[in-house]
Amino acid sequence: MALDLVVLHLEDCWESGHKVRPDRTLPKAEGWEWVELPLRTLTAMQIRHERRLRKLTMHQVADLIGVAPATYQKWEDPRRCNATLETLEKIARAFGSVLEVNFRKTA
Repeated sequence: MALDLVVLHLEDCWESGHKVRPDRTLPKAEGWEWVELPLRTLTAMQIRHERRLRKLTMHQVADLIGVAPATYQKWEDPRRCNATLETLEKIARAFGSVLEVNFRKTA
């Protein structure tokens, strides 16, 4: 339930044009804590966001990369996304982009 609310909030931020970036400099108030979203959640949200920016339907993207619409739909589901690097490369190409992978230091 909490994950669903966070996803909805972040999607709303993206849709209204706000940049969504982690800011670990926020003050630590009593009762609040930093929440790390699972990588599959962030990946699914990024895929959905990029598709919507390009005004494509899920069916159109599925056709572009040669998979069933139900398979593609899973990759946009924050709870079920299991896209491999190879799959993410195909999706990026369908969006006219390249996939970048980076490592960052954990807090």
